[in-house]
Amino acid sequence: MVSNLGNFSIRDSDQIYITASGLPYENQTPQDVIIIDLEGNHLEGPHQASSEKRVHLAIYHARADVKAVVHTHSLYATAWSFLQKPLNLDSEELHLYIGSHIETATFGATGTEELAQHTARALGNRQAVLMAKHGPVSVGSSLEEAFNRHLIVERIAHMSWLLKQSSEL
Repeated sequence: MVSNLGNFSIRDSDQIYITASGLPYENQTPQDVIIIDLEGNHLEGPHQASSEKRVHLAIYHARADVKAVVHTHSLYATAWSFLQKPLNLDSEELHLYIGSHIETATFGATGTEELAQHTARALGNRQAVLMAKHGPVSVGSSLEEAFNRHLIVERIAHMSWLLKQSSEL
């Protein structure tokens, strides 16, 4: 993770605990976590919620099984998102941890409802999605599971770039 690029959230019933907007991760404490409701209303916390709170909310509304969302700007997966095509490496990791493939959502501007809806739609019932020209989003039943899936997405993207360089992909 780079400084403050990306965001994390956890759903607890009808409340969402989400990282603050623009606050470097190395400076954050538990007191900096923002609590919003499922409509995005600020309930508690000293800062503004992440600028991508709409993406998190759209996923939570679409998927009752999702309890955590991780979005980063990891290098290889974000680079792949600029291709605006699915990430589909036929690997054991992909099938075991993510599913059939990783869609890339239609482009939408950062922080918009358009981006949120494109992302939730492209995620569907899978465990990860790429936001075009933006970066990966992974989900899980816990923050640990969502983050581990994020690491798998980044690994798959890295391997895909290596294979692309050899013209085999």
